[in-house]
Amino acid sequence: MGTSAPELDPDEPIEADEPDPLPEEFAAIDALHARANAVLEGVVVERLPRSEAAPDRDPLIYDPDWDERTRSRIGAPPLIEQCHEMQIL
Repeated sequence: MGTSAPELDPDEPIEADEPDPLPEEFAAIDALHARANAVLEGVVVERLPRSEAAPDRDPLIYDPDWDERTRSRIGAPPLIEQCHEMQIL
């Protein structure tokens, strides 16, 4: 009826053609977790440089001219007014 996967010996290491990216990814997550805990405990934490904290956004996806603060000041009052008219707020 079909082929089945070969039996794997749990004691035999699995060979891969490429290096395992997980240890590096877990190390980054651990560092972020430690940093977050330090901030929550009130420890002064050095701010990361912009390039490490948030890489440049892809202009194909994100509008480089988008100014969130200006947009929210322009759009928020009419939106709040509409919500009051619709008795949402």
